[in-house]
Amino acid sequence: MKKTASVFVNIPVKSIAKAYSYIVPEEFSFLTAGWRIFVPFGSRKVEGFVVEVQEETQEIVAGLKPILELVDQEAWFSPPMLQTAYWLAEYYLCSVAESMRLFMPGKSGLKIRALYYVCECSENEPNSPLLQVEAYKKLYTHIQLSAGIDIQELRQQFSPEEIDLDYALSRLLQYKFIYKDYAAKRNASQTYEKIIHLRPAAGAIPEDFSRRPAQKRLLEILLKTPICSAAFLRQEKISWPVIHALEAQGVLEIRSERVLQDSYRDSESNGKSRIELTVAQTKALEEIVPLIETGRSKVFLLHGVTGSGKTQVYMEAARKVRAQGRQVVVLVPEIALTGQLVSSFKYYFPDDILVIHSRLSLSERNDAVFRLRQQQIGIVIGARSALFMPFDDLGLLILDEEHDPSYKQDESPRYHARDVAEEMARLHNAVLLLGSATPAVESFYRAEKKDYTLLSLPQRIGDFSATAGSICRYASRAKGW
Repeated sequence: MKKTASVFVNIPVKSIAKAYSYIVPEEFSFLTAGWRIFVPFGSRKVEGFVVEVQEETQEIVAGLKPILELVDQEAWFSPPMLQTAYWLAEYYLCSVAESMRLFMPGKSGLKIRALYYVCECSENEPNSPLLQVEAYKKLYTHIQLSAGIDIQELRQQFSPEEIDLDYALSRLLQYKFIYKDYAAKRNASQTYEKIIHLRPAAGAIPEDFSRRPAQKRLLEILLKTPICSAAFLRQEKISWPVIHALEAQGVLEIRSERVLQDSYRDSESNGKSRIELTVAQTKALEEIVPLIETGRSKVFLLHGVTGSGKTQVYMEAARKVRAQGRQVVVLVPEIALTGQLVSSFKYYFPDDILVIHSRLSLSERNDAVFRLRQQQIGIVIGARSALFMPFDDLGLLILDEEHDPSYKQDESPRYHARDVAEEMARLHNAVLLLGSATPAVESFYRAEKKDYTLLSLPQRIGDFSATAGSICRYASRAKGW
């Protein structure tokens, strides 16, 4: 019996909507559904998503191609992510590959490029008539001297006047003077910095450091700050030769550690240390909190006029969820509103917030995924794409301004974030909280039918004039209500 994997290839072509079977090599026998892999597809090497692994007889696997290599060191898709992807494909009539791409930062964290290599030639091949052409010989020699070279690099070396590069490469490929292979390169680079660690056995400063004042000063710094960055030591006028001298003596250790990018790390927080909840807010939380504590899924529609304190209800509910160690995702309809909600949440959760949206660089989005997978962060705030982060244990989903049409995706797959959030809440046994001053008609109708539980915040907080409603809408957002 041989193991085979059903794989959806990550190619944005609608006609490729089915899973393909590949042999699972012995070294990858641990593969399960959810892994990202590289597979041969036609003449290319492409990224694929494993959705099923099964055992088949030798007759069935005959003729199948093997999986080439793994993309990651662990499964990318968790079971709830896979279930959500299948639900999206069925509900919105798209391919599973399309729905799975929603869970990838930038649709794919990888860039596949073709590299050209010289084949092992027999003795008489260099005398081939094809290589007697000066331009072809020069191209062949250039590839031979390169340890793999791509088309862009070749275009920089050979001008169109000198050689028709595409035709020349096709001829060399046809007669097997060269061959083409594929390499995977991550679009987003990861940033690392040097961190200096004082070894525990370093102890006090020995007497023989008295004649080495620079090393003595470095050791004094490390005794006060046992872990510090190389950038900090540069500010203290400590040079690399001094650092390496202590490293050679076993006093310290130099490590490369990943620097995680976060555009919102230094954003201001806006809140009050003591908040007295209104009667309506208290009643709303009395409905929500028991469901959070017992881990049951339910949808609430929080209908609150502008300035009535919906954000405070969000934060109090999030506090209960985080106390259980579960995760929270908060969606806003527009990227421009993200900063306002972050400033409110950051006052209560200063080191527990992650922001995700499409305007962040791919490096920032990849770092956000890394932090969430490492469980460094428990609250994700962002636009609708934040729904597709790799959550392990969601306890609360919040859609602010749930009526806003921006929650609808206008390209395939054309999903509505509210419907996806409802399905995810069911899969994670989580609470879904929809907030709006003017709920969508379908949401209000479902609340009247008791599919949703309706919560009301009928009055504004503070001394707001009823005639200033148009102004209050924006003022309340700025204050984080």
